[in-house]
Amino acid sequence: MERAVERFCWHEAAPTGSLCHSQRTLGFRIFKSSIFQAVIVAGALSSAAACGGTQAPLPLPATVAADSVEETPVLPKELESFDYVWEAIDESHWDPEKVGASWDAAREELRPKVIEAKTASEARAVLKELISRLGQSHFAISGSSSGREVDIGGSGTLGLEVRLIDDAVVVWRVASDGAAAAKGVLTGMIVKSVNGKAWSEVLAAFRKAAGDKPHSDYELGNTASLFVRGAVGSEAKLGLVDGKGTESEVVATWAKPSGTTANFGLLKDIPVQYESSELSKAIGYIRLSIFFDPVTVSQRFKADIERFSSKEGLVFDLRGNPGGIGGMAMGLGGRLVTKHGSKLGTMISRDSKLDFVLNPQPGAFTGKVAILVDGQCASTCEILAAGLEDIGRATVFGTRTAGAALPSQIEALPNGALFQHATANYVSASGRALEHDGLTPTHVVPLTRASLLAGSDSQLAAAVAWIQKN
Repeated sequence: MERAVERFCWHEAAPTGSLCHSQRTLGFRIFKSSIFQAVIVAGALSSAAACGGTQAPLPLPATVAADSVEETPVLPKELESFDYVWEAIDESHWDPEKVGASWDAAREELRPKVIEAKTASEARAVLKELISRLGQSHFAISGSSSGREVDIGGSGTLGLEVRLIDDAVVVWRVASDGAAAAKGVLTGMIVKSVNGKAWSEVLAAFRKAAGDKPHSDYELGNTASLFVRGAVGSEAKLGLVDGKGTESEVVATWAKPSGTTANFGLLKDIPVQYESSELSKAIGYIRLSIFFDPVTVSQRFKADIERFSSKEGLVFDLRGNPGGIGGMAMGLGGRLVTKHGSKLGTMISRDSKLDFVLNPQPGAFTGKVAILVDGQCASTCEILAAGLEDIGRATVFGTRTAGAALPSQIEALPNGALFQHATANYVSASGRALEHDGLTPTHVVPLTRASLLAGSDSQLAAAVAWIQKN
């Protein structure tokens, strides 16, 4: 089977990295060349759907199997999509054990359920069940409904970020120019409810829907983040609890996220926040929310590296960064190393291997590098942090990362949904497979509500103390 597929890549040989795009007609085998395939974030599909990123399907051929030609399914596009997904994974998955007899059995068991489905929601729940059998990240279907999703979220922000601490949604970061700050919302406050919907109810519904099916801390953390987001321009009524246990209520309006907006293939309107500052005369700080918009991010990163060149240390904050374009890890990493021949790790497909090579850039930063990560750091975020740690170029602070580090691609299905599937495994420079286990920082520093209520960021403070130590 062949079809048109969008390919995005990152040239390793380019001085600062350059994004390229090509369209080819290929089979399901992984495209072999000197370029690097894009790594798409695990949560990008839901974000794309929320932002209207679902596109018209690519022109795909019918894929009904020969032994079912006489069937007349209620939803032919859903059956066609099921066959397409099954075969794509069967042809491109790097681990033969994952697509052996058990994969054949999964098709035989689940395909009839798609034929019997009366609604698209039912059919896509079966499709999601199929890819869940792999037990790996970066396999997703947009627009599916397995009952686990909750009615929360949107593209609008209040200028605050939250983290789940002891099952409570705790305000972790408040933008000085955001709606939350204007209403007096402070770090350490608990968001108990949003527009009358209690977090305890959302959490209970999430766990009930998950049942005995595994769900990651990353997935639960994403649900907490979505809890405080909504439609741009609409009103949000937050039920808050301060450090003394006093409850209050504030009303604010969800606004469009700050920063730049990136489009990447089938993914549209991806908000990208990049910020930098001087923490002291000796320490610089850079934060990146997601690995997209490579041209802008590369230019700003280069300028900041030059600005911080005389400083003793740099804190690179990747907490909450879900990943993105994998090649950006090499581009940015090249400005933090001076030694030739270093690599972040290796991408291993069924038929080939590709190293994430770091090419040192003129004026590379030579001071100490501290990287901040947490459970919402995934994919490219994990690759860069683990790779720099492995070669002794950075020290990592925070909590264990998501364990979702697989190169993948996104395609449109005949039913209009987006289909993300991993095409390779990733192993860090020291031989660590980050998938599932994630990266445990050199210095494990939990984010505590007590420190947030005191106006302190315990993870950032630990990184600063390390830089200042010597």
